[in-house]
Amino acid sequence: MDPKNRTSLKPRACARVHFDKDKKITIALPVFEDPEIVAKFIDGNKEILEKYPLIVIDRNGGEALKEYASFYRKTCCPTIGLPLGSSRGFLIGRVETEFTLNLDVDVLLPKHFVKESLKKFEDPKVAVVALDYENLQGHLAFGPSIWRTEILQNLYDWGLWKTRKCECIYMWGKVRGAKYKVETLGMRAKHLRSVSILIGQGKRGFLNCSWNILSRLYTRFKRRFLV
Repeated sequence: MDPKNRTSLKPRACARVHFDKDKKITIALPVFEDPEIVAKFIDGNKEILEKYPLIVIDRNGGEALKEYASFYRKTCCPTIGLPLGSSRGFLIGRVETEFTLNLDVDVLLPKHFVKESLKKFEDPKVAVVALDYENLQGHLAFGPSIWRTEILQNLYDWGLWKTRKCECIYMWGKVRGAKYKVETLGMRAKHLRSVSILIGQGKRGFLNCSWNILSRLYTRFKRRFLV
């Protein structure tokens, strides 16, 4: 991430801080979601929300996360609240811990994901540990991924309209282009929303899918059912 951009994203005030939390990892969570999904997210991920610092940009539906957040900002500002990349970049720029857990609010993490991921970082070339979903999307997802914060802050510059690629594919390419490793585990995250709902949600401002993903899914469907 460009240092100038990171400086410009620094907020003037900070929410309360939970000093009893583990300071090894910070959870970065942009929120644009229905409150019902947020409630399921909290229920399924409560253990890590209580253990690690959580920083949140909330454009819709995330007020229940205030209880867990060390930083929380409600916003309607399109430059930090509307595009996923800008929201994520804002949060990534705030992280000061060694590792960053990028998480989407429609994702439930498998048990021991954080613990097992940290073991992978014993290899200094590993930049990130990521998972695919139970309903496989054909590549590792960005929403459940743990990064070395310094590398993430240097590399993250995704924006759909700039890159024309989904966040996952674009960032894995950047990692490998920088000669780092992307690792994974024999685990799957649970996605609370279907692809069709994600596309509809994208019309409201959070476009997590791209034509690359849709094309891949259509090809898979065509080969299986139409040929």
